[in-house]
Amino acid sequence: MKRIIQLLLLLAVVTPGIGYAKYLRDIDYRVIPQQPMTTGSKIEVREFFWYGCPHCFHIEPLLENWLRKLPLDAEFVRTPAVFNSAWAPAARAYFTFQALGITDKVHSAFFRAIHVEHKDMDDVNNVAAFVAKYGISKQHFLNTYSSFSVDADVRRTAAMEVPYGIDSVPTFVVDGRYVTDPAIAGGQRRCLRIVSYLISMSAAESRPGTVK
Repeated sequence: MKRIIQLLLLLAVVTPGIGYAKYLRDIDYRVIPQQPMTTGSKIEVREFFWYGCPHCFHIEPLLENWLRKLPLDAEFVRTPAVFNSAWAPAARAYFTFQALGITDKVHSAFFRAIHVEHKDMDDVNNVAAFVAKYGISKQHFLNTYSSFSVDADVRRTAAMEVPYGIDSVPTFVVDGRYVTDPAIAGGQRRCLRIVSYLISMSAAESRPGTVK
């Protein structure tokens, strides 16, 4: 009995909290070579997604709720995947929203337009009509949509998929090196719990004096 108590006490020390989920490398997440990050001193949490993906659409409400609890030392970055030319219009739409400063207003609504209202948002005229509801003129939208900067953004994000090893969406990359997705995580909710764990692990690793 004494030995059992000792083992339980040891587990309490090495496991951060009673009931804390222990997630395993190469099972619940994988590690890639360190990738450049855009969030400065904050831990980057990058989601690769596609507006046309039903899984990305269904995780969005869970993700929105999860983001309300994002630690102050972390920053969320969305990245539209471009696995092939058919995905490029959606990526171009996203970067256009960013350039126009309306992403927060239209992101979820754009998902709904595709998956609930079944609108063809690969048609640039339909996207122009969609953003008109947010006070953006058609010509302003079309100029931005076809701009050099948006084109460069699409090319840049397409080039990221090989070094990140991304082959499905949604996929999450924490700190430019830890990768997980709902398929390997065993579900969308568990995936976001793993992302939270990876944020905590990254924060601990970057703390001075921490033993990795």
